[in-house]
Amino acid sequence: MTKIILFFIMFFLCEYLYASECQKVDNFLSLADNFVDRDYDKTFYYSMQAIAFTSNCGDPEKKAWSYYYAAKALIWKKKLDESLNFADKALEEDIVYKNPILLSCLKNIKVSVYSRLGTNNLALQECYEILEILHGLNTVEAELLRARAYYGIAIHIDNTRLSDSYFQKSNEILKHISDQQVLLVKRIFRFKAYFYHARAGIFLSRKKMDSAKYYSEMAYRQSFIDDVTPKNHFLGSIGNYYYENKDDKKALFYYMKAMDEIDKNDKDAFLKNGPNLLKKIYQIYHRNGDTKNEKIYLDKYYKAQNDFGNHVNEHVLKTTNRVLDGKVNEYSKKKSIYKIVIIIITIFCLVIVYFLLRFYNKKKAKQDIVIAESQKMLFLKEKETILLKSMVDEDALNDIIKAAKMNVPEFWGLFQKSHPGFIDALTKINPDLKTTELILCAYIFLGFNTKDIAEYTFKAIQTVKNNKHNLRRRLQLPPKQDMTVWIRTIYKEKFPDID
Repeated sequence: MTKIILFFIMFFLCEYLYASECQKVDNFLSLADNFVDRDYDKTFYYSMQAIAFTSNCGDPEKKAWSYYYAAKALIWKKKLDESLNFADKALEEDIVYKNPILLSCLKNIKVSVYSRLGTNNLALQECYEILEILHGLNTVEAELLRARAYYGIAIHIDNTRLSDSYFQKSNEILKHISDQQVLLVKRIFRFKAYFYHARAGIFLSRKKMDSAKYYSEMAYRQSFIDDVTPKNHFLGSIGNYYYENKDDKKALFYYMKAMDEIDKNDKDAFLKNGPNLLKKIYQIYHRNGDTKNEKIYLDKYYKAQNDFGNHVNEHVLKTTNRVLDGKVNEYSKKKSIYKIVIIIITIFCLVIVYFLLRFYNKKKAKQDIVIAESQKMLFLKEKETILLKSMVDEDALNDIIKAAKMNVPEFWGLFQKSHPGFIDALTKINPDLKTTELILCAYIFLGFNTKDIAEYTFKAIQTVKNNKHNLRRRLQLPPKQDMTVWIRTIYKEKFPDID
């Protein structure tokens, strides 16, 4: 009798301890979710606490969720290889394949990693699989995951029409889910703010300024509803809108606020987002002639860009190797020749991507050195090129280039004075050239590219492209003939003694 009593005591004690351990895991998972999009260091910390207790809890689904939160946190901490490691551990649990929500969340981890690696085809494949997994499910969580999958396809597919279509599908789902419904689900399912942010970027790239402004402001407002911290993405998006509109005061205000957000809330975000913000800031100072602040932020930009390049080189190599190994292990289990071909193609593509990324980063590092000096040396290079060709007095050349960049009326007179016969050399080819066309020729002669000319003359880049196209036709230039070289050659032939 005593043994039976002891047995039941031990049984109920084990049950109590089991329930207690599982409750601790639930509490840690709740805390991990609570800090998603707010503090990923804490999300990672609590996910690791949950993982530690799952061994005693013995619940494979809780273990998989614990791995998921660790993987999600590590993506935002830019540790892609470690993130995939935790995602793969979760996918080793059989229970995952019986839970479409959990499986879709883990596949979203892979979408994020593949996206950051630039392997868009792999990201698209995961998005399509998510849609298949969620087929027939109509819960709020499933709808939000479905909207995210459509959004993922939209940003990775290389087709503008299809991209817009998938953006619209995602938007239709989000419109039918109220903010109150979103607030009742876990934070991992919320992404409205990032959706609006992506839309703002697309419209800005297409020069649809009203739509870009609307969605960038929507993203910022939604970030408060979703309680997203930091808000540097959304502040930067608004800053980009004002930057493109050449409202430098407002653009600088939002860029500085974005930098403050990173500094206060997520210094890890600086590694990825900081360089671009610093670049825009120093360009604003450059555009406004503030050489002191331009130099300060230019130096910060080059340092940040170099740090980011080193980080990418280190983690892209590890992650690419993991992806390669994962694909090999995945497809090695399948016997068909078709699957083997897919493996080879996938590996080949990933290797190419890796070497392209490596080449790009090496090239970028070299370019950064050039860019680092370009803002300081561009003026000197322009002078060097033109002085070699025309032997113009250096002070006069300084005045010409300064006048060109300021787009003042005196520019044309100064240029003609320093380059006598320039008009004759060109009108000999086409006597009907207009003054505006001759001035454009002068800008080209001085070595300014299309973007420079657009910036200095306050015109759209496409307008300058059209003007150059018309000018090329009127001067009867072959399509592949470099205009700068051609104009300088024409002038040199007019005055052969300038060399």
